[in-house]
Amino acid sequence: MSVMQTRIELLSKKLRRLRKIDRKFVVFGASGHRYETKPWSQSDIEQLSHKIGVEVPNDLRLWLLSVGSGAGPNYDLNPILSEPPGHAPIEGEFHGTFDQLTDVRLKDMQELINEALSQSPDNKGYFESPTITTRAEDGGAGLLSLGFAGCSYDYVMPLYGELRGKIFYRTEETIDDDGTEHGSILWPQGFCSIYPSHHFKKDAKPTYRRNASELFSFLDWMEYWLDSSIFFVEHYDEYERKLNDWREEHLGWRDKPPSLLTRVLRKLTLR
Repeated sequence: MSVMQTRIELLSKKLRRLRKIDRKFVVFGASGHRYETKPWSQSDIEQLSHKIGVEVPNDLRLWLLSVGSGAGPNYDLNPILSEPPGHAPIEGEFHGTFDQLTDVRLKDMQELINEALSQSPDNKGYFESPTITTRAEDGGAGLLSLGFAGCSYDYVMPLYGELRGKIFYRTEETIDDDGTEHGSILWPQGFCSIYPSHHFKKDAKPTYRRNASELFSFLDWMEYWLDSSIFFVEHYDEYERKLNDWREEHLGWRDKPPSLLTRVLRKLTLR
């Protein structure tokens, strides 16, 4: 078994654990895919390769063959040929000069990372993520859409160029103050990793990948989703308490806390 296959087997075990413990589907998007997966056949892979005009990246190919599509970050993992998300342009800042995402080189990405880290962090100590804006409405040709992230957002993977196989979060195109329209906005995944979970800011430990070549690959992306989701479910009682504290401070009311029986049953499920 190859190193990549061994890693996929370990991640599939984490997915089975997440499916077992998140019976109420509290992880965002889980109520849609319900942690169900459907393995692909070699014929399915070949059909996708024919549509996109290039071989499916190896880590994604092995995942689809051994685990399958379905369960994944946010609403699902559903690799399809990229199409422009349906939305109207929004006003915003123009972040780049690239015709399309596949024009971006590792050197370009490194410069964007260096620039982001050279700025002052916000009042919580976080650096703003490097952002790419393309002239193409959907980010340009040669992108594989991996799954729906909600509203008009999705995740894409370049199939060509030096960023092939990296994961980007894609959202609306921008309109500058002067009315000039630009293409989609894309954020590289993996620049900032917050573990154990962004829902526990006091305990979270943000780390930054300073090397463009170390941004998330497909398996990095899946592993981060699985680890943070498992932690979130295992500490859901704490999350509910923090959410109630916020409600009381800002809204003046609290939800009724879960009963002792509910908390006991939840702990038993986590074992």
